[in-house]
Amino acid sequence: MKYLPLFALCGILFVTILLLAKLQDRDAPGSIVFYLWTLLAFHAIAAWGLQKDSFDSNFYRFLYGIAVWVTASAGLFAGGVLSRVHSAVTAAVICSGAIIFASGAYWAFVSHLRADLAKGDLHPATYLVLLEATLLLLTGLVVAATLAANYSPAGTAIRAALGTYMLLKGIVLFAFAAGAIRNQSLWRSLNAWLPAVPGIIVFGLLVVFLCRQQTESTRELDHECEMQISSITLVDDFVTTSSSLRRIP
Repeated sequence: MKYLPLFALCGILFVTILLLAKLQDRDAPGSIVFYLWTLLAFHAIAAWGLQKDSFDSNFYRFLYGIAVWVTASAGLFAGGVLSRVHSAVTAAVICSGAIIFASGAYWAFVSHLRADLAKGDLHPATYLVLLEATLLLLTGLVVAATLAANYSPAGTAIRAALGTYMLLKGIVLFAFAAGAIRNQSLWRSLNAWLPAVPGIIVFGLLVVFLCRQQTESTRELDHECEMQISSITLVDDFVTTSSSLRRIP
């Protein structure tokens, strides 16, 4: 079986979604869960498709193009929903700044890579990778800005993980776009596992954190139950003792 990191990422994303389903909507909004489902679907289909075809096949490029638009749209929607913690003016300023920064990164890479080629234009696949990186960078900045609001530890961890993943994945894709021009053989060898690394690390750590949080919550609940049982037992003992004393002549 080829491209095992993709399958590993799919498993981690699935566990993450299951854990988020147990949390309150304030900590894990449906928009985040939907975005994770789109990531899971894309990586699962990509892992399946790459068992038969290569990264250069038209079939994989078709799947990749669809996945970019689906996952990017879901990510932008999630970022927009999360940004509602800010006032309208603050959200507009943050989104405008993120758009300017991400757009600047896109055009900087396009101009430098075009200069490297000297003649001709960039391959359409390179433009697609740069577009995906730009949208991830944009959304990652918006999501990271929502950490200024007050959340529970789980809600903060989820938003931090999502923003970190988007930013790291965007940086990796910018590097791949440049590598495809400047050192193609090296980046082709990395393409089998490196794109999955940000998700494996970030969501893997999030899974560990959420599991520990649930374990601690269970322990606290058990402790509260024990305290309540102890209180009830003390009351029963007191009532029983009082009744016994009353019966003594």
